[in-house]
Amino acid sequence: AENREKDKYKNYTIFRVDYYNNRIFSVPRDLFDVLHRTYNKTDRLSVGILTLPFKARPQDKFTFDTEFNFNSVMSVRLKTWPTVSLNWQGGAGIGSVGLNSNNANIEAGDAQDVAVLTFLTGIMAEGKERVQVGLYFGVDQINNQENFGWKSNGNLWFGVGIGFNIFEISLAKGEQSQSNKNP
Repeated sequence: AENREKDKYKNYTIFRVDYYNNRIFSVPRDLFDVLHRTYNKTDRLSVGILTLPFKARPQDKFTFDTEFNFNSVMSVRLKTWPTVSLNWQGGAGIGSVGLNSNNANIEAGDAQDVAVLTFLTGIMAEGKERVQVGLYFGVDQINNQENFGWKSNGNLWFGVGIGFNIFEISLAKGEQSQSNKNP
């Protein structure tokens, strides 16, 4: 009877046999049903939208910008613990900055908002309850710098982001089928 059981598996190719010392292990179904744990693979890469409520600019005087910005980011999960995951994010976006006579070469009465292109990177921690906190840095590039003479063009800024993940889209396969097999 044991030879028939071995013959049943002889046509199967087993990969990574060095992990199992060239042996096949079997577990009775009733024991498996009691002791198994479902493993749901989480996605490592994701994309998202990020807006930062303020940017701190450490040049000359330490200034804060609270202007509009809207960035797309790609996120790579670096480490996962039971209650939190650590992600590196990088991206680009658009925003605006208020130009006045204090931060640009314009007349005192000619204050205006001008569009900027933003490049950023940072670290974001996401809790199990989908609350997110991140520390970011980047640079802003203004169009027509020669006309405006913005003092912070291309200079480093720092920002803190606090958010909530409203999207729960998963590319992991098999999650639904595993939960259906073992009610």
